[in-house]
Amino acid sequence: RPASQPLSEDSFYKDEGVQWHPTIGASKNMLGWDVAPFGIYKLARWVSQRYAPAGGIVVTESGLPLEEKTAEEARRDVARVCYIKQYTQQLSRAMAEGVDVRGYFVWSLMDNFEWREGTTPRFGLVWVDYATMQRVP
Repeated sequence: RPASQPLSEDSFYKDEGVQWHPTIGASKNMLGWDVAPFGIYKLARWVSQRYAPAGGIVVTESGLPLEEKTAEEARRDVARVCYIKQYTQQLSRAMAEGVDVRGYFVWSLMDNFEWREGTTPRFGLVWVDYATMQRVP
């Protein structure tokens, strides 16, 4: 999200008083979102300290949108592998410091339709040929 784009009045972030801003030093993904693995470490520590959730912390969506046009391109999924590795390493770091992390789910198993973006950003671990619906791991 560009820093110049204001939050809508009915957004969750506005309700929670979140100030949306770019992360200094972070790279950007194809949608312009920050890629900052250290952020998940800081967030996990903050949630643990602030709320001490009895069931631990479960990350329910963590993924990298890519513009993969072919199955061959998707098979060389180095960027996604690096993303997942960096984010899980930061969670491991938090866990080593006592944060109770119980789960991490990648978004998503297969490429899907994103309500705002359509089928262009591909988040899936499995690439989908939308013309034939063939799945390619």
